[in-house]
Amino acid sequence: MTLSEDLSLPVVPEMADAYHSVSFRRLWRNGTRLQQSTFLLAWLVCTSLSVGLGLASVIHAWSGLPLSYGGVELYISIYPPILICTWWALCFGWFWGALPAYLSTLSLALYAGMPWYWALLFACGNPVGLGVMVLGYRAIAMPCSLYSWRALVFFLQMAFVGCMFSSSAALVWCYTNKVDQVALFAIWQGWWLGNFLQNIFLVVPIMALTWPRVEAWLECHQQLLSVQPTESRKLVLRLMGVLIISVLIYAFTTIWLGTESVQAQLHSGQIDKLSHAADRLSGMIWAFFWVIAFIALFMGMFGYQMFLHWHRTNTALLEQLGQANADLAEQARTDGLTGLANRQSTNRALADCWHNSRLRGERAALLMLDIDLFKRINDDYGHVAGDRAIRTVAALLRHEVRSSDLAGRFGGEEFVLLLRRCELSTALEVAERIRQRVEQAIIDGEHDPSLRVTVSIGVAMAQRDDSDAEHWLRRADEALYQAKRQGRNRVIQAA
Repeated sequence: MTLSEDLSLPVVPEMADAYHSVSFRRLWRNGTRLQQSTFLLAWLVCTSLSVGLGLASVIHAWSGLPLSYGGVELYISIYPPILICTWWALCFGWFWGALPAYLSTLSLALYAGMPWYWALLFACGNPVGLGVMVLGYRAIAMPCSLYSWRALVFFLQMAFVGCMFSSSAALVWCYTNKVDQVALFAIWQGWWLGNFLQNIFLVVPIMALTWPRVEAWLECHQQLLSVQPTESRKLVLRLMGVLIISVLIYAFTTIWLGTESVQAQLHSGQIDKLSHAADRLSGMIWAFFWVIAFIALFMGMFGYQMFLHWHRTNTALLEQLGQANADLAEQARTDGLTGLANRQSTNRALADCWHNSRLRGERAALLMLDIDLFKRINDDYGHVAGDRAIRTVAALLRHEVRSSDLAGRFGGEEFVLLLRRCELSTALEVAERIRQRVEQAIIDGEHDPSLRVTVSIGVAMAQRDDSDAEHWLRRADEALYQAKRQGRNRVIQAA
């Protein structure tokens, strides 16, 4: 029989975070020339397309377009670059979406005649909105696939908040272009509402169609990824702060701009403008109501998601803690080299078995084993070979024990086998079988594959005249050393 050493290590599962980003540094260092050129070329094409579409939105005046819905006059702006930039930010990281968003907004601002210093500030609007979205995905592990209702609702929530923050740039646009309050309200509402509707009707299907291929690409190019930390308490607190600020910004800006635009028309004193002011006020109130209703739904869903998030996190931590405690308890009971019970566990089991034998008359046998000439094995073949011999004997003992029995390493090359509800004949049979199997076993080694060992075994049955478990153990130990004195590699029964 040949026993090979089993030193397999436990497999540590890899954490799969929901949000990943392609690191420019890793792309430059770890990517091949083909990967670098393909990725950067695709990104440059999308960046150029974003700049061109941004200029088109100014040339064709796609901002502040009136839209009547259910008797309420709303305003939307059409800004195609946001589709491209949002896709890049969610799929490959904030940097890859924020830079084209900044360049496209900067280009249209300069084209429209905005001073360069104001244009630099104005161009930060959409990158900030994308940053808020990415913060949400970094704070809460939520997939970008948008296939589940939870993922879809979370995306809409983050898109709404991101649009709120990005629309703050509309104030810079209106200030530099000296736009009155009436037009300012239309541009501001058109900015956030138009971007939000584009996210709903265009970004969602685009993400649903393209994400499987993007996910497969990310899986195949993990060496290029900079995995972002998720489930961070600080990130979640920041996200909650951002959500509260966005709601306050929306409420204040809507009331302020709506009131200013209505008052400007009221002060004109013209009858037709008064009627238009009343209609605008009614539309503003209804629009405000529906948005607040959406925000209330949004906050409720977000609170529910936060509850699920923390519940899953706490459950996982409790499971890890329970597993860690179980591992520690197992380590406290077992011997590190062999996996058998250690000396402390063996002594406790021996004492319990002795008490049961005294109180209930239960038959039990104690086998003490010692590897013969173990010091010579260490001296001739080294401690590695000695450890291998110990593990081989331990594996044989583990194979012989029943679920009610106990095999333990008592120290060094000495072992104990406790057989409960066992007669003397059975104990002697088990001891002889172990002796023969050890004698026949070949200890796998690097330098001497033919290394063999033998064991001497002492067998002692529990007796009523044993004063305690230690006395029972001493009788088995005396039988063991009697086997040593009689020539080793034999089984001796205690008196």
